[in-house]
Amino acid sequence: DALRADRTLQARFFETHRLSVAFAALNSRSGPLADVELRRAVVRALDVETPVRRAMGRFARPAPSLIPPGLLGHDSGFTSPAGAELPAALSHDVTLRVAIAPGFGRSLQSLSVELFAALERAGVRPTVVATTTEELELVRASHEVDLVLTSWVIDYPDTDSLLMGLINRAEGAYGWMFGSAELDSLIERGREQIDPAARHSTYRQVEALLVRDALV
Repeated sequence: DALRADRTLQARFFETHRLSVAFAALNSRSGPLADVELRRAVVRALDVETPVRRAMGRFARPAPSLIPPGLLGHDSGFTSPAGAELPAALSHDVTLRVAIAPGFGRSLQSLSVELFAALERAGVRPTVVATTTEELELVRASHEVDLVLTSWVIDYPDTDSLLMGLINRAEGAYGWMFGSAELDSLIERGREQIDPAARHSTYRQVEALLVRDALV
């Protein structure tokens, strides 16, 4: 905004858009978040709308689900299950090991501060265990992390690029955290389908599983 207001730079200023998502990946395989009720409590405790608008302003849109607008599987009418009351599962203090992917830390630092504050208000103590690429690779290998704050640039505007790249257990960057046979089966089905309506329905099922099990 400061560059746009500078008259000496206005003529040379331009913006480009890219399709990307920022999200928190929850470890459903090990650690405290292997408890699905605790994962649901953590997700409900995070008021995504407020931190995103406060930290990012017009540069980002709060997302109640993983698939962004414009891709098959996105539901513009879906709303986050977050509620005002503190979930019972968070009535006691919980410590979570958190990794912040390098790209997230650089471009979304103010958002991570807002999310940490929201967790702490809910009785969750986030402990940062990784912030560099090398550290992130170590926690991936050891699985000694509970939550990862990260972002993903979608290579081409198709939902398969997002889901296969993130969730698939064999190829996905975070399949080791929350991938499953059920999710893999749906992703493969969507990849094989031709009819857009059928693919949309399949990807809505993926979103439903992600929400039901509080995985992102």
